[in-house]
Amino acid sequence: MHMKVAAFYISFFLLYFSFLHTPEALSQVGLPYLSNYKVPSQLGNQMWGIVQGDSQEMYFLNRKGVFAFDGYGWEALPLKERPFALCSKGKLYVSTEK
Repeated sequence: MHMKVAAFYISFFLLYFSFLHTPEALSQVGLPYLSNYKVPSQLGNQMWGIVQGDSQEMYFLNRKGVFAFDGYGWEALPLKERPFALCSKGKLYVSTEK
């Protein structure tokens, strides 16, 4: 009899800890699952514009250029002049000083 009770409690605690202590379960009680991404050093800390493209990429504009982030990595978009305006309406439009 004692073995059955002990086996029941052990099974209960194993199931409790395996199902209720996952990141998804913790996020339901107010602890969000966070991801940190490395930011390239040339990106800087002052953004002049941020837009989201149709392909779900995020575009960031600062005095050093336009940078694209696809959820995995960063890409610097090549520009000859310093940009100052950014707009997305199905395509990415960037205005420069000259």
